[in-house]
Amino acid sequence: MSDDNCEPDARALAAWEAGDTTTAIQTLHQLYGARLRQQIAVRLDRRLASRVDPEDVLQEAFLDVMAKLGNYQKERNVPLFHWLRMIVQERIIATHRVHLVAEIRDVRREEIGGAGSVDSVLTLADLLLNNDTSASGKFFREERHKKLSQALEEIAPADREIILLRVYENFSNEEAAISLNIEPAAASKRFVRAMQRLSAILKAFPEFKSP
Repeated sequence: MSDDNCEPDARALAAWEAGDTTTAIQTLHQLYGARLRQQIAVRLDRRLASRVDPEDVLQEAFLDVMAKLGNYQKERNVPLFHWLRMIVQERIIATHRVHLVAEIRDVRREEIGGAGSVDSVLTLADLLLNNDTSASGKFFREERHKKLSQALEEIAPADREIILLRVYENFSNEEAAISLNIEPAAASKRFVRAMQRLSAILKAFPEFKSP
């Protein structure tokens, strides 16, 4: 975490230790609410869009934070922001279990630090094409989505994960390294190689001039 966040983190934890849970949670929400909301928006299965409000998921996650923050204070083995992300990810997985239990086929996709979504490939394809406002028509956009999904299936889950972190959760390279439990140099190389691999696959499709 950056130096700018160290003091606010300390204030939030001090408020919790003093029994002022309201101030502690409000401080954490002010510090990290926007980024955690982005995490939910990126990783919540797109099939839940009409059924689940991401803000409700965030509020439920903060209830989990209130219940578990005391344990974090004892250990503090990761930066506070990354611990909060793990709590939010657990809440996302729980939401998937409740709403998509009949559709979940591969429990390995629920691993924290993995692809992050039951429908991660299609979700990432949606994100990558989110700004596609070309006037080429619905059919062309659907074809682009189909080809991009195919390309994303061909790259490793670790490559998809770092694209999500760096591009759509706006992680710095250092933050991505902490989240993936690797060295910053390795995180940087992984991101570059992931984008290169994706680009190389997409070059085979005429629908894409660039990744």
